[in-house]
Amino acid sequence: MKRFPFNSDFKPLLPDGSISTRNTAYSGLESRPPSVRIRKGESYLQTRSYELLKERFGFDAFRPGQAEVIGAILEGRDTLTIMPTGSGKSLCFQIPGLQMEGMTIVFSPLIALMKDQVDALRAGGVPAACINSAQTPTETYQIYREIQDGRIKILYLAPERLESLSFARLFTGIRVSLTVIDEAHCVSQWGHDFRPSYRSIAPFLDAMEMRPIVAAFTATATTGIRNDIIGLLRLTNPLITMTSLDRPNLTLSVSHPREKEPVIADYIRAHPKASGIIYTGTRQEVEHLTRFLKENQISAVGYHAGMENDARIAAQEGFLQGRNRVIVATNAFGLGIDKSDVRYVIHYRLPKDIESYYQEIGRAGRDGEAADCLLLYQPGDEASPRYLIQNDDTTEPLRKLRFSKLQRMVDYALTTDCLRESLLRYLGEDPGESNCGSCSNCTKDWAEQDITIEAQKNPFLHLLVERTFRQYSRRRGTQGVANEKNHRLSFGYHQDLRPTFTSLLPRDQGLNQCSADRRPDRQIRRGVPGAKTLSFFPKSA
Repeated sequence: MKRFPFNSDFKPLLPDGSISTRNTAYSGLESRPPSVRIRKGESYLQTRSYELLKERFGFDAFRPGQAEVIGAILEGRDTLTIMPTGSGKSLCFQIPGLQMEGMTIVFSPLIALMKDQVDALRAGGVPAACINSAQTPTETYQIYREIQDGRIKILYLAPERLESLSFARLFTGIRVSLTVIDEAHCVSQWGHDFRPSYRSIAPFLDAMEMRPIVAAFTATATTGIRNDIIGLLRLTNPLITMTSLDRPNLTLSVSHPREKEPVIADYIRAHPKASGIIYTGTRQEVEHLTRFLKENQISAVGYHAGMENDARIAAQEGFLQGRNRVIVATNAFGLGIDKSDVRYVIHYRLPKDIESYYQEIGRAGRDGEAADCLLLYQPGDEASPRYLIQNDDTTEPLRKLRFSKLQRMVDYALTTDCLRESLLRYLGEDPGESNCGSCSNCTKDWAEQDITIEAQKNPFLHLLVERTFRQYSRRRGTQGVANEKNHRLSFGYHQDLRPTFTSLLPRDQGLNQCSADRRPDRQIRRGVPGAKTLSFFPKSA
């Protein structure tokens, strides 16, 4: 298949914003205006990237990974870039897109992101446009005309548009130099936000006379999903760039309160001038929590997909412009929202997986300033997402994977290990340390104490151990439960036993915060400062 002929017919953007009319090859010896000084060891296009960064976007230096991705795209190479939310992924394709002769197409599922970025580009003098379902037929037709006339430099599209053959034919004869796939994890059915329409992108590109360079971007992608992105989008020898997913300015916390609403109200009162997002699981919870906050003299607005469109827009715009400091929302809110000063993200309910959780907390502290990420968990919070997974119309392997992802989210909520380490290791990054010194687990003063006698006197714990032993005996055999060497009861990882732990522990004794670590060599702790270790074995063992 033919690729876009960068090495024989490439015309860069000149400093005055015009397109060069001379044929130039990207070989390090490009034709350039005499006024442009080239940095030592760099080509004209690389130097021009720094100039655009300053002139068009107002930044003095690139963030980690940006320059490498931009350089690879300008060299005509496909790329796969994994960067956390707020790390500047958009500059990685906007800057090279401005230097290429043809048009850049950006596929994104986020209408809000399209609008924000198009408005920003137009304000900077860049001819950009987006086509989405919120536009009128007249507005869409006008953009069609501008595309045909070559007046659009960067075009944002929802991938669902490609399902229309007539729309795909619109680009016949149009020179597309770069194609960008944002939220590229959506192409994988094993990801946390699979969208079938993403599978239409590769055939669309293959049908072009000259296949453009393809740049895929995502904030989270495990090894399997990265392989899916490369294969399903048919990336050719891509440069894979993965910057650190750690966000040092975010303080991670998990709390297990008996009542969540007062905790949220107290936090907001303690931070009256801060903007924050409170995520819930359902529309009913949005309305309940919004009403609770208002009844406690806290101004808050709700946001969910069941609201009237005008009401949703008003809530979103009010939050973005600072009129509404607190917004209570389902996960329908926040995708593509460009608000840098969100000081906290609170999860009222457990997310369905760690990928979703990481994406949602990534909306806090995008300005680099300190921000809080608080997860409120109670045993049984996983019941609702577990029910949805169980009744979802999907394949059995995919259902098992989603159950596994949900269980890993529960493990995160229950772990006594460093939260930052747990999060990064799940996402495939080695943090290099087991104590971040800032998360709620690392700042607690944990205490371990043998409470065997107390446990033996507690009928609930006695029943817990008896039932757990009986269930393991049936499933694994007694050798999988009793360690003959030290006579200790070994609690291995088995999601079927989780209801046993949560259903037998009375809340009035604080035992609802008990958790079983996935590693059998770890002892069981209660998730509160100064808690005692629940040692289900004789002292002499």
